Amino acid sequence: MNADPDRSTWQHMLVFYGSSHRHPVNIGIHVVCVPIIMGGAMVPLGWLQGEVGGLQLSAVWLFVALVAVGASLLDGVAALFLSPILVAQALFVTQVAHLPWTTGAAIGGAMFVGGYLAQFVGHAIEGRPPALTERLWLAQVSAPLFVAAELARMVGLRREQWAQVDARLDELDAQGVSARA
Repeated sequence: MNADPDRSTWQHMLVFYGSSHRHPVNIGIHVVCVPIIMGGAMVPLGWLQGEVGGLQLSAVWLFVALVAVGASLLDGVAALFLSPILVAQALFVTQVAHLPWTTGAAIGGAMFVGGYLAQFVGHAIEGRPPALTERLWLAQVSAPLFVAAELARMVGLRREQWAQVDARLDELDAQGVSARA
């Protein structure tokens, strides 16, 4: 996966995903729409419920815990930005799970499809294809982490990390090489 053995997996993921997301409008659309897509995709997990330690919980909370732990293994700062998004999604999905099945499915489907349509508009503005066209699963994992990292960037955190990512992207652009190849 990592063409540059001297670069971390996290750095590689940022370069991979960032190669398709450099235009500020596209980044903004993704910051809003990736969580919407994730929330829509999480709706079916809200229907899988059981009792754990006397509490009625859905599988969405296990998913949230796994994603938060995985994110923290890559970058604690990104995990801090991603975790509140995940909790908000889980709370929303928990409410949607109590609606009639058809209503919940329509809400989840509209979020998922609508979020992706908006992102395709962002990529039209960007002039670069979505990362998922080359590596579907890596793009799906990278997207929420990239959003969290972008949020950290927007508040001025991880400047050195982003300077390295941007420099690598500029280098690859100058060479005419795709970071996603």
